[in-house]
Amino acid sequence: MATSTRAIAPHELIEAEEPRSGLFDRAFRRFIAAREARARILAYQHLANLSDERLLELGFEQDEVRKVRAYTGTSPFHWA
Repeated sequence: MATSTRAIAPHELIEAEEPRSGLFDRAFRRFIAAREARARILAYQHLANLSDERLLELGFEQDEVRKVRAYTGTSPFHWA
């Protein structure tokens, strides 16, 4: 009698999953998208305090620097 095993890599599981479209799945995806958008805004607000030269040194492209500059003058929210 022969037995065999097969290991499944995590990326194979992700690709095999079919997208769900239930109420809770959509709500969770929207929640995550809102959190990511808020995190992006906070990051841009903090990056806006850096000089253009420093942003370029960090690897930002010119169009990304312009996007960051749109947040100049806005203050990031700090938890009290």
